[in-house]
Amino acid sequence: MDPERRHFVLRKLHSLSGVFPIGVFLLEHFYTNSYSIKGPELFNEKVVALNALPYLYVIEIGFIGLPLLFHAVLGMLISFERKRSPGSLGYSRTWFYAFQRYTGIFLALYIGVHVYLTRFSGTPPDQLFEHMASYLSNPAMMAFYVLGVLAASFHFGNGLWGFLIHWGITVTPRAQRLSSWVCMGTAVILGFAGVNSLFGFLHTPIGFLNR
Repeated sequence: MDPERRHFVLRKLHSLSGVFPIGVFLLEHFYTNSYSIKGPELFNEKVVALNALPYLYVIEIGFIGLPLLFHAVLGMLISFERKRSPGSLGYSRTWFYAFQRYTGIFLALYIGVHVYLTRFSGTPPDQLFEHMASYLSNPAMMAFYVLGVLAASFHFGNGLWGFLIHWGITVTPRAQRLSSWVCMGTAVILGFAGVNSLFGFLHTPIGFLNR
């Protein structure tokens, strides 16, 4: 396969894996975490229900772990496959492209730490709220998690914009501009909800949203 064709195929597969299933899991994960604003009992109840799903290990490995690894490795291959010239995307999109790569690198670290502190911590599902609250009470850890949530939100929103282009959904410049606003709006909403859920573990979420 010639380099241009290979790059085209890699980009399509990479954007697809970032939305299905990784993006879908991200939305579910943020939604479940938002139960933290309702308090320990309801949050832990949701975690227990998720851990009681049949074929849980198949779901975690086959639909979360392996797609994440595939997406990360493919992202590195694409980065080495072709280098963007500074002006090839326009000023704002050049920065978005750079931040997409930087957040991807940071998220590899963040996800590893998060999985280690939660899934492999040995904490019973019905005690996860208290476990999360104990280490998020550390300002440095809280800052790390806030950065992780914001990085994941931006990475998904910007990646969704790329997915719409690579799969021929937004073809015209006008459609791409409009989708850019929608996708970045989605990133802002996700970031807000994600950070608010973190403060929920400290019993300090934004009050008017706790409904």
